[in-house]
Amino acid sequence: MKFSTVLGTFALSTLEAYSAFASPVGPEAQSLESRGTEHCCVQTEIKHDRKAAFVAYPVPGLQAVIASSGDCEIIVKETNTPPSQDGCATWTFESKGCSSDQRFRASVIPAEYCQA
Repeated sequence: MKFSTVLGTFALSTLEAYSAFASPVGPEAQSLESRGTEHCCVQTEIKHDRKAAFVAYPVPGLQAVIASSGDCEIIVKETNTPPSQDGCATWTFESKGCSSDQRFRASVIPAEYCQA
């Protein structure tokens, strides 16, 4: 086997292993552009309406509305640390425009809950 073949195979397998962190499974995720985007799986709940979805990193300005119900919004605040470097653990969440009876929750959860 030629050395260049072995080296090429090693380079390809290294690139594939690098992009093995969690990302959404779907037709749009098969494009090369989508594969470069990192994601965290986030669960939100406003007034017992619970949802889980991937949130892309980075979002413009490192903060974005990820759930809403009427005037109540849940905002994620990302950090400069990408998900592949355990950045999901440093994300924080806050509410905007929620009344006292609109209880909200948000947290980062394991990726398998967003792939179901």
